[in-house]
Amino acid sequence: MLKNTKIYLIDLKKYKFVDILLKFLITTTFISWMLFGRAFSGLYFFGFRLGELIIGLGLFLSFFILFSPNQSEFFIDRKITLLHKTLILLFFPIALISSSELLNSYTYKSSTYIWTFCFIYLGGYIFGKDTNHILFKLIRFVLPIIYFFNTFIFPNFIFNFFKTYGDKFDYIKASDIILVFVIINFLNKKLIINDTKRFYSFIITLGFFAPLMSYMSRGSFLAILIYALIELFQQSKFIRSNFKNFILGCLLGFSAFTFSSVNVTSDMLHILDNFIDDITENYGFDIDININFNWLNFGAKEIDPFAPQEVTYEEIVENIDKGINRRNQNIFELFSLRSFSLQGGADGFRFYTDEPLANWRLQLWQDIIFDMDQKDILLTGYGYKEKIPAMELEDNNGNDSTNENVHNFFVQTFARGGLSHLVVIVGLNLSILIYWKKKYKNYKIIQFMFPLLLVASFDPALETVRYPFMYYTFLGYFLKTGIESESNIKGVLN
Repeated sequence: MLKNTKIYLIDLKKYKFVDILLKFLITTTFISWMLFGRAFSGLYFFGFRLGELIIGLGLFLSFFILFSPNQSEFFIDRKITLLHKTLILLFFPIALISSSELLNSYTYKSSTYIWTFCFIYLGGYIFGKDTNHILFKLIRFVLPIIYFFNTFIFPNFIFNFFKTYGDKFDYIKASDIILVFVIINFLNKKLIINDTKRFYSFIITLGFFAPLMSYMSRGSFLAILIYALIELFQQSKFIRSNFKNFILGCLLGFSAFTFSSVNVTSDMLHILDNFIDDITENYGFDIDININFNWLNFGAKEIDPFAPQEVTYEEIVENIDKGINRRNQNIFELFSLRSFSLQGGADGFRFYTDEPLANWRLQLWQDIIFDMDQKDILLTGYGYKEKIPAMELEDNNGNDSTNENVHNFFVQTFARGGLSHLVVIVGLNLSILIYWKKKYKNYKIIQFMFPLLLVASFDPALETVRYPFMYYTFLGYFLKTGIESESNIKGVLN
């Protein structure tokens, strides 16, 4: 019966008021999520947090997709659709085996990787080929504002707003910043027609954000470095034919990098104040110039004295020592390569690294794999009923015992859905690459996907709401429309 069923997508442009209202809501949502990350996800609407509403939307769309014919224009590619439907269907036997309750909200909270993939279909539907969408006009201001808020001042009135109307406040994380950086720079391939202007935009933003990422997160710094190397490789033709513009761009980028390096490691405003004071004193000017951004603040910051504090570096090292003792390791070392080593003990062999944060992740992932092997659930995983057991251990679950994410999207998928879900997730990503190659005759989408999936391999990024919502939506948009602007395409055809 469904084979002959057609899905008619509503052309919102016929309803001007509704179209304008939806564009406003879409633009506000994306811009706010890019600027404020987790804080925006926690805002309450009608008694629910925004993140919960988005997961609810993903759940509804997933079941809509499950019962939709594969030929629907809503979909991107038949193979991607079939794998996605397989992922949704596999949820039910795993939920049944693990005794997960289908009416319990935790079941869907712990399986968000299933329900967020559906947003890949929204990008093309929401934006189409409309490069004049209001979001695309405003998005150019997002990176400068993010940089300003994270290196100069975050206004108190914005902080207080999220404290008042949200569940908690978190400053935007490095993983969210790199997500926005990649989205905007990749989007500029469509929006900025002039090659020189597009290169200048990339190299200057790279200069500002590379030091910030290096300061905030090594994983995010590695991601931005990989994105930059791929971009420079793709720009090799431009570099050879526009060498003067390339050199000028590099000088601008180096200037931005130098300024940002000083700015993120010291108080740049204080340095400028002292510099100006020295000049005024040397030339005998009787003026006092004080540079600050306190005028942006309205009211004092509302601090919660009982809010949990972040885990310190010393606590991380202490937890690692506890973990080593608990795992009965360090009996003998089989081999070592630079900072990595394979050590043996009462519980078998384990990989270690000298870097504490990386070692914490490495031990956590091995805890999960060894435990699943012992319980003979490698194929089906733990399911969605409760926390992953390894996250109940004191040295894994954070200082407030609330951490549930294993800081690796693929390990998290494996832990929840076993090999069955992991194979489908890997298959979906490979199918996306195959589809892109078949349609656009290149692998340029790797520049978008690889750095962001790399970040998700060291951070609980794709287990959140905001990261997969924006990642999959824009990925779907690029899959539907490509990355060449209409003007560039016409120029090639002519």
